[in-house]
Amino acid sequence: MADFLVPKDVSPDLQGPRRLDGPIHAERHVNIICVGAGASGLLMTYKLQKHFSNFSLTVFEKNPEVSGTWFENRYPGFANKYGLKNYIKTEHQVTGAYWNDRTGGYDVKVHLTGKHVGLIGNGSSGIQVLPKIQPIVDKVTTFIRVLTEYRKNIERGLNGQFGIFLKDTKPNNDTHDYMMDQMHQKLQNQYLEERLIPKWSVGCRRLTPGVGYLESLGKENVKTVYGEINEITEKGCLCDDGNEYPVDILICATGFDTTFKPRFPLIGPGGVNLQEQWKDDPHSYLGMAADGFPNYLIFLGPNSPIGNGPVLCAIEAQADYMLKLIDRYQTRNIKTFAPTKSAINDFIAHKDEFMKKSVWADPCRSWYKQGPDGPITALWPGSALHYIEAIREVQIEDWDIKYSGNRFAWMGNGYSQTELDNTADWGYYIRDRDDDPPATTGGKRKVLSKSGTMKGNAGINFAGVKDEAPVPERANL
Repeated sequence: MADFLVPKDVSPDLQGPRRLDGPIHAERHVNIICVGAGASGLLMTYKLQKHFSNFSLTVFEKNPEVSGTWFENRYPGFANKYGLKNYIKTEHQVTGAYWNDRTGGYDVKVHLTGKHVGLIGNGSSGIQVLPKIQPIVDKVTTFIRVLTEYRKNIERGLNGQFGIFLKDTKPNNDTHDYMMDQMHQKLQNQYLEERLIPKWSVGCRRLTPGVGYLESLGKENVKTVYGEINEITEKGCLCDDGNEYPVDILICATGFDTTFKPRFPLIGPGGVNLQEQWKDDPHSYLGMAADGFPNYLIFLGPNSPIGNGPVLCAIEAQADYMLKLIDRYQTRNIKTFAPTKSAINDFIAHKDEFMKKSVWADPCRSWYKQGPDGPITALWPGSALHYIEAIREVQIEDWDIKYSGNRFAWMGNGYSQTELDNTADWGYYIRDRDDDPPATTGGKRKVLSKSGTMKGNAGINFAGVKDEAPVPERANL
């Protein structure tokens, strides 16, 4: 998750008289700060470099190398390919942002061979760790607090099957039956099945595919303990069943901080701190902005499509939306922009109403929401493709825009940019054919999605192999 801040005082060009010296839409200089050089920050840096001129960008990354979350998971970066490192300052942790520990992980190497290892958690981290360590350790005791779903390659079929997240639809029921059957086949142990297979709808918690996890649970050197850990002792873990389970090494696969609070104080006008505003029930504008915090944009904020389908396409859609805002800011006499409170309230009301029919509203314990029965704050009310289309255009009426001086000063000295471009066709509007781009939302969507080029999307089954198994029909929304 990356944050973008456009400083209030970007250039003397904010003053009307200065703008009257240039043509319409003159690109004043703009300074941009990006907090974080993960997937979102790197993408935005690439797009700014590709599409914009007359700007300064500084990217602050707390780690010694780029890639954000993936760096902390030992995943390589790719900033060198596009020459992005010139913008990035590594080992720079932002401690605060006001209007007018380098890392939380350990650099360790631990030898597990022949050890008795304790593994806490059966989420995305835990299900990847267990199959890797089980063959080399003497014994594993895995501590599981809640149930979870599993199946390799399940995500391949999700993009065309958003209906599985809507309760009591055929896609949802078929998916549930398929996944339960797969878990029964892999476990083949009634004791484990009763304690691992969830009772709530598929997808209420994050789907956690992992190769070899269920098979590893049935190995002779693996013991599964269910319930809460009350205390970490000198010998191991003291659980709520009253037993102490000794281990030599303890692995905490307990995940990341999934709250949306900024890691540093972000103080808006009037002294409001976004850390406090988003502490309990964070409300964002379409997952990208907060009311009362001008010139501040965020990737993958509250109610972004992080569990609705492929997330990288959503990040790119957010980047494109932000570029449209920054372009408007750079070429007009805008001083500050922030979403209106009423726009956010309407969005949250729509989101809450939609979520009632989704599987995420089931009473499961999930980081998607604020408690088993609390509001859903992490997910978008729709599919990933729905999100891309929803933010394709800037709804300018949802934004509180303040100008520096005369709002029409950007019109400049009466000349167009075209007249200053000696390589442009000054009669470009005279044509012998109609090659205008589509003027309607529907027409633009058809061009972007290449509508008419496919014979019919038949879908993909849950093993990722086309036409090998019956495909659940699409939800009738």
